[in-house]
Amino acid sequence: MKHLTKLLIIILIMILSFGFGCNKTTYDKTYFNTNVYIETRDKKISDENEKQIDLILNNIESQLSLNKDGSFCDTFNKAKIGEKVNLSVFAKDLLNLSLLYNGATNGKFNPAVLPLLNSWQLSSTAFLPTKIFVDIPSDTELEKGVYLASLFPSLTIEGDSVIKPEDGFLLDFGGIAKGFAVDKISAVIKSEGVKEGYISIGGSSIYIFSTEEDLSITHPRKSKDTPYILTVSSSVIKDKCLSTSGDYFRFYPDENGKYYSHVIDCETGYPVDTGIISLTVIGRTATECDALSTALMSFSKSAFIDYVKANLTDCSVFAVFCKDGEKQILTNEKQGNFTLLDSSYSVYSI
Repeated sequence: MKHLTKLLIIILIMILSFGFGCNKTTYDKTYFNTNVYIETRDKKISDENEKQIDLILNNIESQLSLNKDGSFCDTFNKAKIGEKVNLSVFAKDLLNLSLLYNGATNGKFNPAVLPLLNSWQLSSTAFLPTKIFVDIPSDTELEKGVYLASLFPSLTIEGDSVIKPEDGFLLDFGGIAKGFAVDKISAVIKSEGVKEGYISIGGSSIYIFSTEEDLSITHPRKSKDTPYILTVSSSVIKDKCLSTSGDYFRFYPDENGKYYSHVIDCETGYPVDTGIISLTVIGRTATECDALSTALMSFSKSAFIDYVKANLTDCSVFAVFCKDGEKQILTNEKQGNFTLLDSSYSVYSI
């Protein structure tokens, strides 16, 4: 009888383990030259919806990639001044969203900053991680890039096409496309009733359904001893989107160790130097968080604080500020909902 009881217990454990395994889906593929990872913990994604996710990612990549012949960005960037370029479905959506966020951030979010990124060799296609020091472009080159970026708000859209305003005017939706893809995928997964799990693209654009786990934010000056700068309570991130930008993703130093990052201020033509070296936005949609986390790094400390107070009362923000001897976490989240892991920083409550 004892042997039978043990056998029944073993069988029960096997049944429970198999049952829980059937409710879990792990999706791990590469798109946009980065990792797309999806994990559902309470319900398995159907084969049909997994194919739908593949289709969404394939379409976004093929329509918007800088490196795909015939994509919207490839066609538009090769077009001549005055030429009409047909907008694909996703390109039209992202262009309109980009114009919206351009206005909402006082012009700081700008996908027409690509010529400046190319000048600094900080674009996704021009970056050379083995280069030792930054090469600062000429004033003439920077002035041209600033001028081209200034044309973005006045782009002419006619139906399903957009007119190239100037030779050399280039578009790159890399600052918003990952968040856009997360939103599209989350809609598919939500349609199946999934309530536990998360979506992550590149580790910087994320949607979290429900979790009991806290979120750790990478330290922008991480070392072996301090890989993370803070953790955010699971209650803050539940059913939320988030995005993180920082000056440590693509950058070149100068001889003094100063960072010249891939986040460019399109009004000056220079990489941002506001003291905000990392910014995480937790909020409404992954698209919005993606756009804001990049754009708001161009704000001065005081302008950033004013913007958050006026516009992001329903979002949580964590900005790592380091300049002129000040080392602070600028946040509008309540203390107690996060834990600071680097004691050399203080908390500035917005």
